[in-house]
Amino acid sequence: MRGYLRELTKPNSSLKDIAAPRLVEVDQRLINYYFARAKVLLRKHDFAATRKMYRRIIAEYPSSPAAQRAEAELPRVVPVAIKFYKVEGTKNFHPEKQFGVPQTKAREFFEKMYKEDTKNESAEYALYYWARALGTEGKVKEEVKLLQSHLKKFPQSKMRAKVLYLLAFTYGNNPLAQHDKAIAMYQDIVSSYPKEKEASESLWQIAFLEGVNSRFDKAITACQMLITRYPKSYRYEVAKKWEGRYRELLRSGKKWPG
Repeated sequence: MRGYLRELTKPNSSLKDIAAPRLVEVDQRLINYYFARAKVLLRKHDFAATRKMYRRIIAEYPSSPAAQRAEAELPRVVPVAIKFYKVEGTKNFHPEKQFGVPQTKAREFFEKMYKEDTKNESAEYALYYWARALGTEGKVKEEVKLLQSHLKKFPQSKMRAKVLYLLAFTYGNNPLAQHDKAIAMYQDIVSSYPKEKEASESLWQIAFLEGVNSRFDKAITACQMLITRYPKSYRYEVAKKWEGRYRELLRSGKKWPG
């Protein structure tokens, strides 16, 4: 009907004076419908369809107050989407309780969360958990790539110790098993972030990897540092136990596992 009414409102139409008010009425009803529909879609968390509706208004009514309003509404979709994806991603992310189970559903939400805004604090959170979830899926190379991207994009991030630790842990385990690279990263955490909980955990990982490589003197040093610096760490007792075990191996001249 709108197309027909527009034809009737052309300058050479004899019915333009009659059709014009009717066209205004039809357009306003459509605009109201589009905005109402966008709100419904937003409540349903269909963010792509919400944006499509606002863009339709802009395309069909360019330079109009409705288009200006739609332009203003578009960026407001972002925080709503980020909040939803974060809640759903966190709700579906349970790698500790579901050991060995790919956290695919959570990964999908964190990936969408990151793509909503790739620059702010929410992006730091999303990128880290997206990477962690990829690791549970066995996509180690993709995980490493995202973690390296995090370090590069967010050098002042409050999550930097977490990111470094996860990256070091990934390098230190199969299938990568790049132990020396992992140890260097753990050492960076210990020296740069001594007050973060990742520091004591890094010392334990250093002790473990040095032990695996039969470098028992270095493993002992790492255990001693953990025991001295972090007596409240839940790794404290195990570090004391393994310090003794490493001393025995060092004295015997045996290789790992002894």
